[in-house]
Amino acid sequence: METIILSVCPSYRANWEVFEVVREIASNWDSAHQRGFEGFAGERESGHLVFENQGAKLLRKYLLLGGGEYGELATDIGQFHEGLKLAALTACRLGLKLHIINDDEVWDFRLAWSDQWQDTVLHVDIEPCRKKGGVEVHLQGDVLQGWWDKNKWKFLFIQPPAREWCGVLDDPHLSGQVFVKGVWVCAPETGGDLMRWGYDFPTLSLDPNRTRVEIYELAGKVVVALANLWYTPQEAKAGMAVVLGQG
Repeated sequence: METIILSVCPSYRANWEVFEVVREIASNWDSAHQRGFEGFAGERESGHLVFENQGAKLLRKYLLLGGGEYGELATDIGQFHEGLKLAALTACRLGLKLHIINDDEVWDFRLAWSDQWQDTVLHVDIEPCRKKGGVEVHLQGDVLQGWWDKNKWKFLFIQPPAREWCGVLDDPHLSGQVFVKGVWVCAPETGGDLMRWGYDFPTLSLDPNRTRVEIYELAGKVVVALANLWYTPQEAKAGMAVVLGQG
């Protein structure tokens, strides 16, 4: 067995919870899926989530901070680099088991003492395996029991909305919810009548934890999205005031 020690402080992103772990893994699963690496995503059994991309492979340099770039290889998994390390760190901190079958290797993550760093840091134990030709990410833990059924709606590429036009989500269960690239971000308290719909935008400025939006930017995108559907310019201008709570 080979062990790689990563110099990531265990308290980094201390406010991350289960959702952030699954968010990073699911987002990268979707990135690979869109590039043709298909596979299962969801709960295989109670407390056991699986995300698999057939034909994909994680390069070891993705374990380095800043070590991976999107689209380097025909078989890479996209942006699965910083998110992987932070998801692994948080998973270990929460007592979850993160196990990755990566082509012909198995990666297991744990927090352990490092004499080199004189602190508890993230370790990756790597062993060879016979399976080849894909990536399987397994996340297990008691806290995950029942979690997937309650939260899978936060990933639109896994549970699509009832109706969607130009980023406007016409689904009563998604009313007032904001998504970016199919991943839930937040439900802003402000917004007025125009937030009776949900929204999924390809881009939106977010804080580092991806939990807050810049309300003026959101307002502009909401009004443009609705204007593209049925709003007149005059109604769009009035809608801007409504979504900012000024109308």
